[in-house]
Amino acid sequence: MADQTTYEQKQSKVLSLLAMMDVPPMRVERRDWRWFLRNLAVRNNNHPLFETTVELLRWLARNEKK
Repeated sequence: MADQTTYEQKQSKVLSLLAMMDVPPMRVERRDWRWFLRNLAVRNNNHPLFETTVELLRWLARNEKK
């Protein structure tokens, strides 16, 4: 399990990045990382920070609390 502080920092960064993208607010509120990994590219694949966001989402999905 990842260090809690690191997890929270990465989560905060992802939320900031998602705020700049075209995403459903409900998914952001739920912090549905796996949904974002499957669907973020539909409307955001040309966003300049898309790849960075996906890398952080992968990390969060792997390290989320069960």
